[in-house]
Parts: sequence; structure tokens; C-alpha cells
Amino acid sequence: MASMLGGDVLSTLICFLGWLCLYFVLCVLNSKPSYEWNCRIVTVFHATLVTAMSSWCCIIQGPWPFTDPGGPSTPLQQLTSTLALGYFLFDFSWCLYFKTEGSVMLIHHLLSIIGLTVTVARHLYGTEMAATLVGSEITNPMLQLRWFLRESGMYNTLLAEINDWLFMCLFGGLRIGVGSYLLYCYLNHPTPDIFGKIGGTCIYLIGWIFWVSIVQFAIKKYRKKQSEQNSPSVNYSKSKTNGSNVITGEVKTKCLHRVE
Repeated sequence: MASMLGGDVLSTLICFLGWLCLYFVLCVLNSKPSYEWNCRIVTVFHATLVTAMSSWCCIIQGPWPFTDPGGPSTPLQQLTSTLALGYFLFDFSWCLYFKTEGSVMLIHHLLSIIGLTVTVARHLYGTEMAATLVGSEITNPMLQLRWFLRESGMYNTLLAEINDWLFMCLFGGLRIGVGSYLLYCYLNHPTPDIFGKIGGTCIYLIGWIFWVSIVQFAIKKYRKKQSEQNSPSVNYSKSKTNGSNVITGEVKTKCLHRVE
């Protein structure tokens, strides 16, 4: 038992150092953008990799998370959870150091670290953890693309509009819609213990906090766009013509900032 736990700690440490090394390599090779830019590239890589591995666990390998949760983790589920744990330790440390995130995101990361630590240490809950990772990470690349477009001055484009709608639909459909049904099945299944059910409920509730913020932002963005379309364009600048002031121009609208 002690040797198994020691192996899990070593594996997690290797994964953490792997994500950290990837970040440092990006900072050296891609030094012009900000540190956050490179950190978000690591986030995209992690989300893509973990989503692919977790999807394979749930759909191809099994067990099916809606009917058979709470059992021992398969080797692939264990590896996926360890990779994710190493990443969240890296990203949580980065967020604390650079102070870029609010309390909700930090709580989300902390709960993820606790849940993944229990999964890796006990070699249990791999089935439901894989399903959770699919629902939480599949929309992450779209969230990061939104940030990259905004930082590049390309947020007011068709690509950004499509990305925003795709992100919102996937988040609501998978994390809230499918996630609600998964939690219902999980809470009513006899195999998972109380710790797994409490952890799953906490992550689910954090998802609802994110969802409310996303909907609020979408409503604000739509109302802003409607207001811009309905308001007249008036720009006030003065020029002299025969001793009199002439007013010409158009009103500049403020850019809508991202709501995290």
C-alpha cells in the first residue's frame, strides 16, 4: 500500500513537472507574448489531451458512467486523472503567483485538486472522474480561443461570434444538461460512497455558478449590440468655417469586456 501511494506521488510530481517544463519551453520559444498567453497555451494542450483520453475511457473502454460508477479505476483512468492532477497543481500555483483569477475559479481548482487527489490515491472513482473531465474540459479550448481573439484585437469578428455561441451551447448542454442527469444517476446509485457523492455535488454546483455568469454575460452582450444598432451615430468634433463651429462625426462605443 505504501509503495503504491509512493508511486502515485511520484507520478503526480512527474506530471506536474512536465506541465511546468512545457510552460517554460513556451516562454523561451514564444517570449514576445505575455506569461498568461503561454500559460493558456498549456491549458489548451491539457484540455485537448485530457478530453480525448477521458472520452476514450467513457465511450470506448468503459465502464459507462451513468450505470457503473464508483468502481476501481482502470489503468487509463488512473493515468488520465494523474495527468489532470499534475496540470491543476501547476495552474493553481500559477494563478496564486500571478493573482489572475477570482475566488470562484480558485475554489474550482482547489476542489478539482482534492477530487483528483482522492481518485489517484485510492484508485477509485475513475469512471465518474473521466466523465467529469469530459464535461469540464471539452469547452476549455473555446474559452481560451475567446481570450486569444480578444487579446489579438479580433473579438469583433464572425469567428469570435461563432466561438462564443458554440462555447455557451456546449457548456449548457453538456455540463448543465448532461451533468444534471449524470449527478442524478450518481446520487441514486448504490455503489459510490458518500465522499464521492459530496465531491460530485460540489463540482456540479461550481458549474452552475459559471453557467449563471455565462448567461448574464450573453444577455449583457446582446442588449449592448441591440443598443448600438438602434442608437444614431453622432461624433462631435469642432472645425471652423467662416468663423462658425460645425459639428460632425460619430459616437465611439466602448468595447464589451469579457466576463470570466
